[in-house]
Amino acid sequence: MERVDLVVDRLCRRYSSTQAADLLPRVARYRDHVLELRQSRATIREKRDLLLAAGWLSILLACLQVDVGDRQAAETNRRAAFSIGKETAHPELMAWAVEMLAWVALIDERFDIASRAARAGQDLTRIGTSAMVQLLVQEAKAWSQLGSLSDAEAALERAELALAQLPPSSTPEHHFVFDPTKLIFFAGTCYTWLAQDTRAEAHAHEVIVQSHAAGKLTRVAEAHVNLALIAVHRGDIPQAVDLGQQALSGSRPCATTLGRLVELDAALLKHGNGIPEIREFHERYMLITEERLTQVSLPSYAQSLLEIQGRAMLVSAQDRPAGRREDSSLGISSKQTR
Repeated sequence: MERVDLVVDRLCRRYSSTQAADLLPRVARYRDHVLELRQSRATIREKRDLLLAAGWLSILLACLQVDVGDRQAAETNRRAAFSIGKETAHPELMAWAVEMLAWVALIDERFDIASRAARAGQDLTRIGTSAMVQLLVQEAKAWSQLGSLSDAEAALERAELALAQLPPSSTPEHHFVFDPTKLIFFAGTCYTWLAQDTRAEAHAHEVIVQSHAAGKLTRVAEAHVNLALIAVHRGDIPQAVDLGQQALSGSRPCATTLGRLVELDAALLKHGNGIPEIREFHERYMLITEERLTQVSLPSYAQSLLEIQGRAMLVSAQDRPAGRREDSSLGISSKQTR
């Protein structure tokens, strides 16, 4: 069991640093191997522990399958993880399985369902677990997208209290261990969505300082996206474009960052397509998107982005047919940072 636990831990820690298409088959193979071990001679305790290991691998596999666009398989494995959590009397595994419902609902822009799923998951676990903190974060995200500042702030305050009860961890990169430095990052995005620009700006600058020092370039890039969206709110398009360019330049954008860049690109395009800086940002963004999609297997995500490309192609005002309204419905269901 010690060997199995070490491998499960290592696979969970590689989620954030390994392409989903590369990690997925390894997790699937090892999950099958663990289930085969249960059929060998083992004690009742060992069989229970092996089943629990298979449960954690199932929920990790479900997350990876969402990332690559295989929703049907992801839901099958999510349900398997929930059932294993129930059979092994492990409420945190059950809570993570419900948290995934909230995550997917956020991806699909079903924000009311996301908030309800997040609250349902909180009923399954307790303060002092990473699942509780993550569920509260998902609830805050949902309320932010629904435009409820008071509910979002209440969820963030409860997340901060729950985070204070977490025991210290030496492996914050583990996918099912909440990294304490993530909370201010998530809060900044919530405040950006809520157009609480002063607080969002302060959070973004703090995230940039912390994350630069820790080498977390994805967070730096998304903090720049938040600052760019704040600049759009204030009507400062040149600054928004400059910050967006920094987000594109900071590191090779992952799928999560590309999803946030969709928001920024759409917000900029609403200001017209005759501004050279906006055109330049859009063209560079689409070029990076196309390059990125050739390197990873993300069918659903890729399809959505390519649809955006077709709908958001910049045309000059004189080429647009008279009376045609510019299409501003550029949002897509994209992977959100968990």
